[in-house]
Amino acid sequence: RTIRMHYSNCASFNADFDGDEINLHLPQNEIARAEANILSLSSRHYITPTAGNPIRGLIQDHVDAGALLTMKNNFLTRQQYQELVFTAFGGEIKTKLEMLPPAIIKPVELWTGKQVISTIIVNLTKGHADQMMELTSNSKISSILCYGSKEETVVRFVDGQLVTGIIDKSQFGASKFGMVHTIYELYGSDIASRFLTMLTRLFTYFMQCHGFSCGIADMIVNHKGDGLREQMKVETQKVALKAAKDFVEEFGSKETQYLPLKERLWDLIKDKDMKERYDHMIMGLINKTASDTLNSIFPTNISKPFPQNHLTMMASSGAKGSVVNATQISCLLAQQSLEGKRVPIMRSGKTLPSFDFMDLSPQSGGFVSSRFLTGLTPEEYYFHAMGGREGLTDTAVKTANTGYLQRCIIKNIEGLRASYDGTVREADDTIIQFLYGEDGIDPMQNKYITKFDFMLKNLDTYYKKLDIEKVLEKANTDILQRLIDGEKVNDGQLIQNQYQPHRFVGSISRAFENALNKYCADIKKNGVDDETILKLRTTAILNYFNSQIQPGE
Repeated sequence: RTIRMHYSNCASFNADFDGDEINLHLPQNEIARAEANILSLSSRHYITPTAGNPIRGLIQDHVDAGALLTMKNNFLTRQQYQELVFTAFGGEIKTKLEMLPPAIIKPVELWTGKQVISTIIVNLTKGHADQMMELTSNSKISSILCYGSKEETVVRFVDGQLVTGIIDKSQFGASKFGMVHTIYELYGSDIASRFLTMLTRLFTYFMQCHGFSCGIADMIVNHKGDGLREQMKVETQKVALKAAKDFVEEFGSKETQYLPLKERLWDLIKDKDMKERYDHMIMGLINKTASDTLNSIFPTNISKPFPQNHLTMMASSGAKGSVVNATQISCLLAQQSLEGKRVPIMRSGKTLPSFDFMDLSPQSGGFVSSRFLTGLTPEEYYFHAMGGREGLTDTAVKTANTGYLQRCIIKNIEGLRASYDGTVREADDTIIQFLYGEDGIDPMQNKYITKFDFMLKNLDTYYKKLDIEKVLEKANTDILQRLIDGEKVNDGQLIQNQYQPHRFVGSISRAFENALNKYCADIKKNGVDDETILKLRTTAILNYFNSQIQPGE
């Protein structure tokens, strides 16, 4: 049977669609149903326990669609706007949707692509908090591609509405502090999962309407770019020759000073350390020249400009590949290296039989000035294959080594658990740590606990999420009150040594306390009133308490 799976879950299973197989288990009783619904449900696993980073997110054409939809010059008619919103919600519409007013009224009403995203968020989070989401985050797409519109590289949500920025992999991919990660933090896993599903429907439909293709025209460099490439070839030749002369003058012996340059260099690099030093110096100089050329050519001197250039779109938005891949196609492959060094020289003083003895050109040392678009010379192809083979060998060897190492670690620590008294214990109750990670914080909860700026902007949402009024009624808050009043709770000692963090609200680490005090002092200077600062301190400390590791983990 064919098993269908949503893209956002692929990373969790380490699955792709090249022939992977999987086992399906049908729950046979209520306990199994509860386990599947509470422990194994994919929406509950947006964050990995390793470091607290997101693992679920959209990929490839959805990333391109998100970037294209939210660009500054993308406008939609009423029909297009409503069609996209209704497609995103699919069969989830239970009540009347709240639509946004048009961005442009005259001569015809038009909505922006950003407003489609805003409409989804406003309707999805309505009723879950008194305050709409506030967020400031960076986009992957650079300001150079946006023709100097720096505001488009910063994603800003004000009162739940996207006002600036292009959304890409950094916002709805498996990326921390993005749009989806923020919704997960403020509104929980179910809302974040529904939002990912809605974005999937929206971007799939938008891409079907818009279209996306990549051809030779996306890879061609303009006349100015070609001129810069030719100039770079001449420049690297000069740099390599000058570097060889300088190296020989600095390290060469007096006995060989009347010999030709190549003979003197050959005599020097017979010493292994000298050869490494020479390679390191040459690579540094040539790579700088090549890098400067690449920065001049890409992306400003590509024939087809962004965003019509879909190769640049894929690389810059994070959909597929990288800027390095794009430059290797359009500009040059640059220096090929083996074990961090240049191509080794044979006993004959040549790197390949087709070169002269001690050829000083960068090409003889593995520098590839050609590109994939127009092809490589036989020598360049050979050097590139040498580097490629090393990469494959490394991958094959390291996979086995890291796999075995991981298994050894897992087998040794699989009995560890967090206990009800806050300690970390072995299966036989041997104490490994008196406090998990020395602060008791769950790695899945640690990303936002020191993001006080974000917390201040979303203070009301946090207040409702943490149910602070109820916690203050029931919990032991003596330490919390003394901390808020600015008293010293434990002179010279760590609070956590005397009061267990999972039992006493306000038992926080010294680093967290110092960071919170510093932030509160800074915002007080900027005119934030005492009542807001008090509310922020209470929220931050209770959020720290809420982030403690759960017994049994």
